[in-house]
Amino acid sequence: LFSVLLGTWAVYLTWALVRELYPAAPWLALAAAAIHAFTPMVVFIHASVNNDNLIVPLCSLALLYMVRLVKGATHFRKCVAPHAPYLWLGLTIGLAMLTKASGLALLPLAAATVAWQAKQRLDATGDWGRALLHALREMALILLPALAVSGWWFYRNFQLYGDWLGLNA
Repeated sequence: LFSVLLGTWAVYLTWALVRELYPAAPWLALAAAAIHAFTPMVVFIHASVNNDNLIVPLCSLALLYMVRLVKGATHFRKCVAPHAPYLWLGLTIGLAMLTKASGLALLPLAAATVAWQAKQRLDATGDWGRALLHALREMALILLPALAVSGWWFYRNFQLYGDWLGLNA
């Protein structure tokens, strides 16, 4: 039942992500959610117990955070403290990395998000130093919770198997 709930959450996040990307086309979000929900292999996976059931919604949630940060979504920034979106993104990425090693792929996307915001800030102000300082702070706000949540697991793998990912187990 928990796996089915995670699958339902993943379908909802697919809808929310497409809705965020294409707000003028709500039918597109519904179509994306329907494709996600009714793909036979997805239904099979969500009906079984495995770590894919958690990694999919966590990656979708992280992507939704990143899209909102890139868009500068005012509703996303007003409802929380100024640095909270980066902390939530870092927490989500940390949970994804702890769930499955493929969650590591979210880190370059988060770095690209921060780089995009730095470019936007640079274009607006022309101040390289300020843009770089903000980018470094935002990246630290993402990396610290991510490492706090999952870093111990990678360290444990290295201690036990001599490999950060534990692939040599």
